[in-house]
Amino acid sequence: MPPHVSYELTPMGITLREATAPLLEWSTTHLTHIDAARAVYDARPDTPPA
Repeated sequence: MPPHVSYELTPMGITLREATAPLLEWSTTHLTHIDAARAVYDARPDTPPA
């Protein structure tokens, strides 16, 4: 059986999570619009392949 490993954020990591949480919430809320905009952009004839 492999040894047990525990991970936890450092205090600085916790502040980073707090700072980025609104961005994650916004992107989750607007995911369908983001996907639609990406599809429109990708369908442009002048868009280089990904």
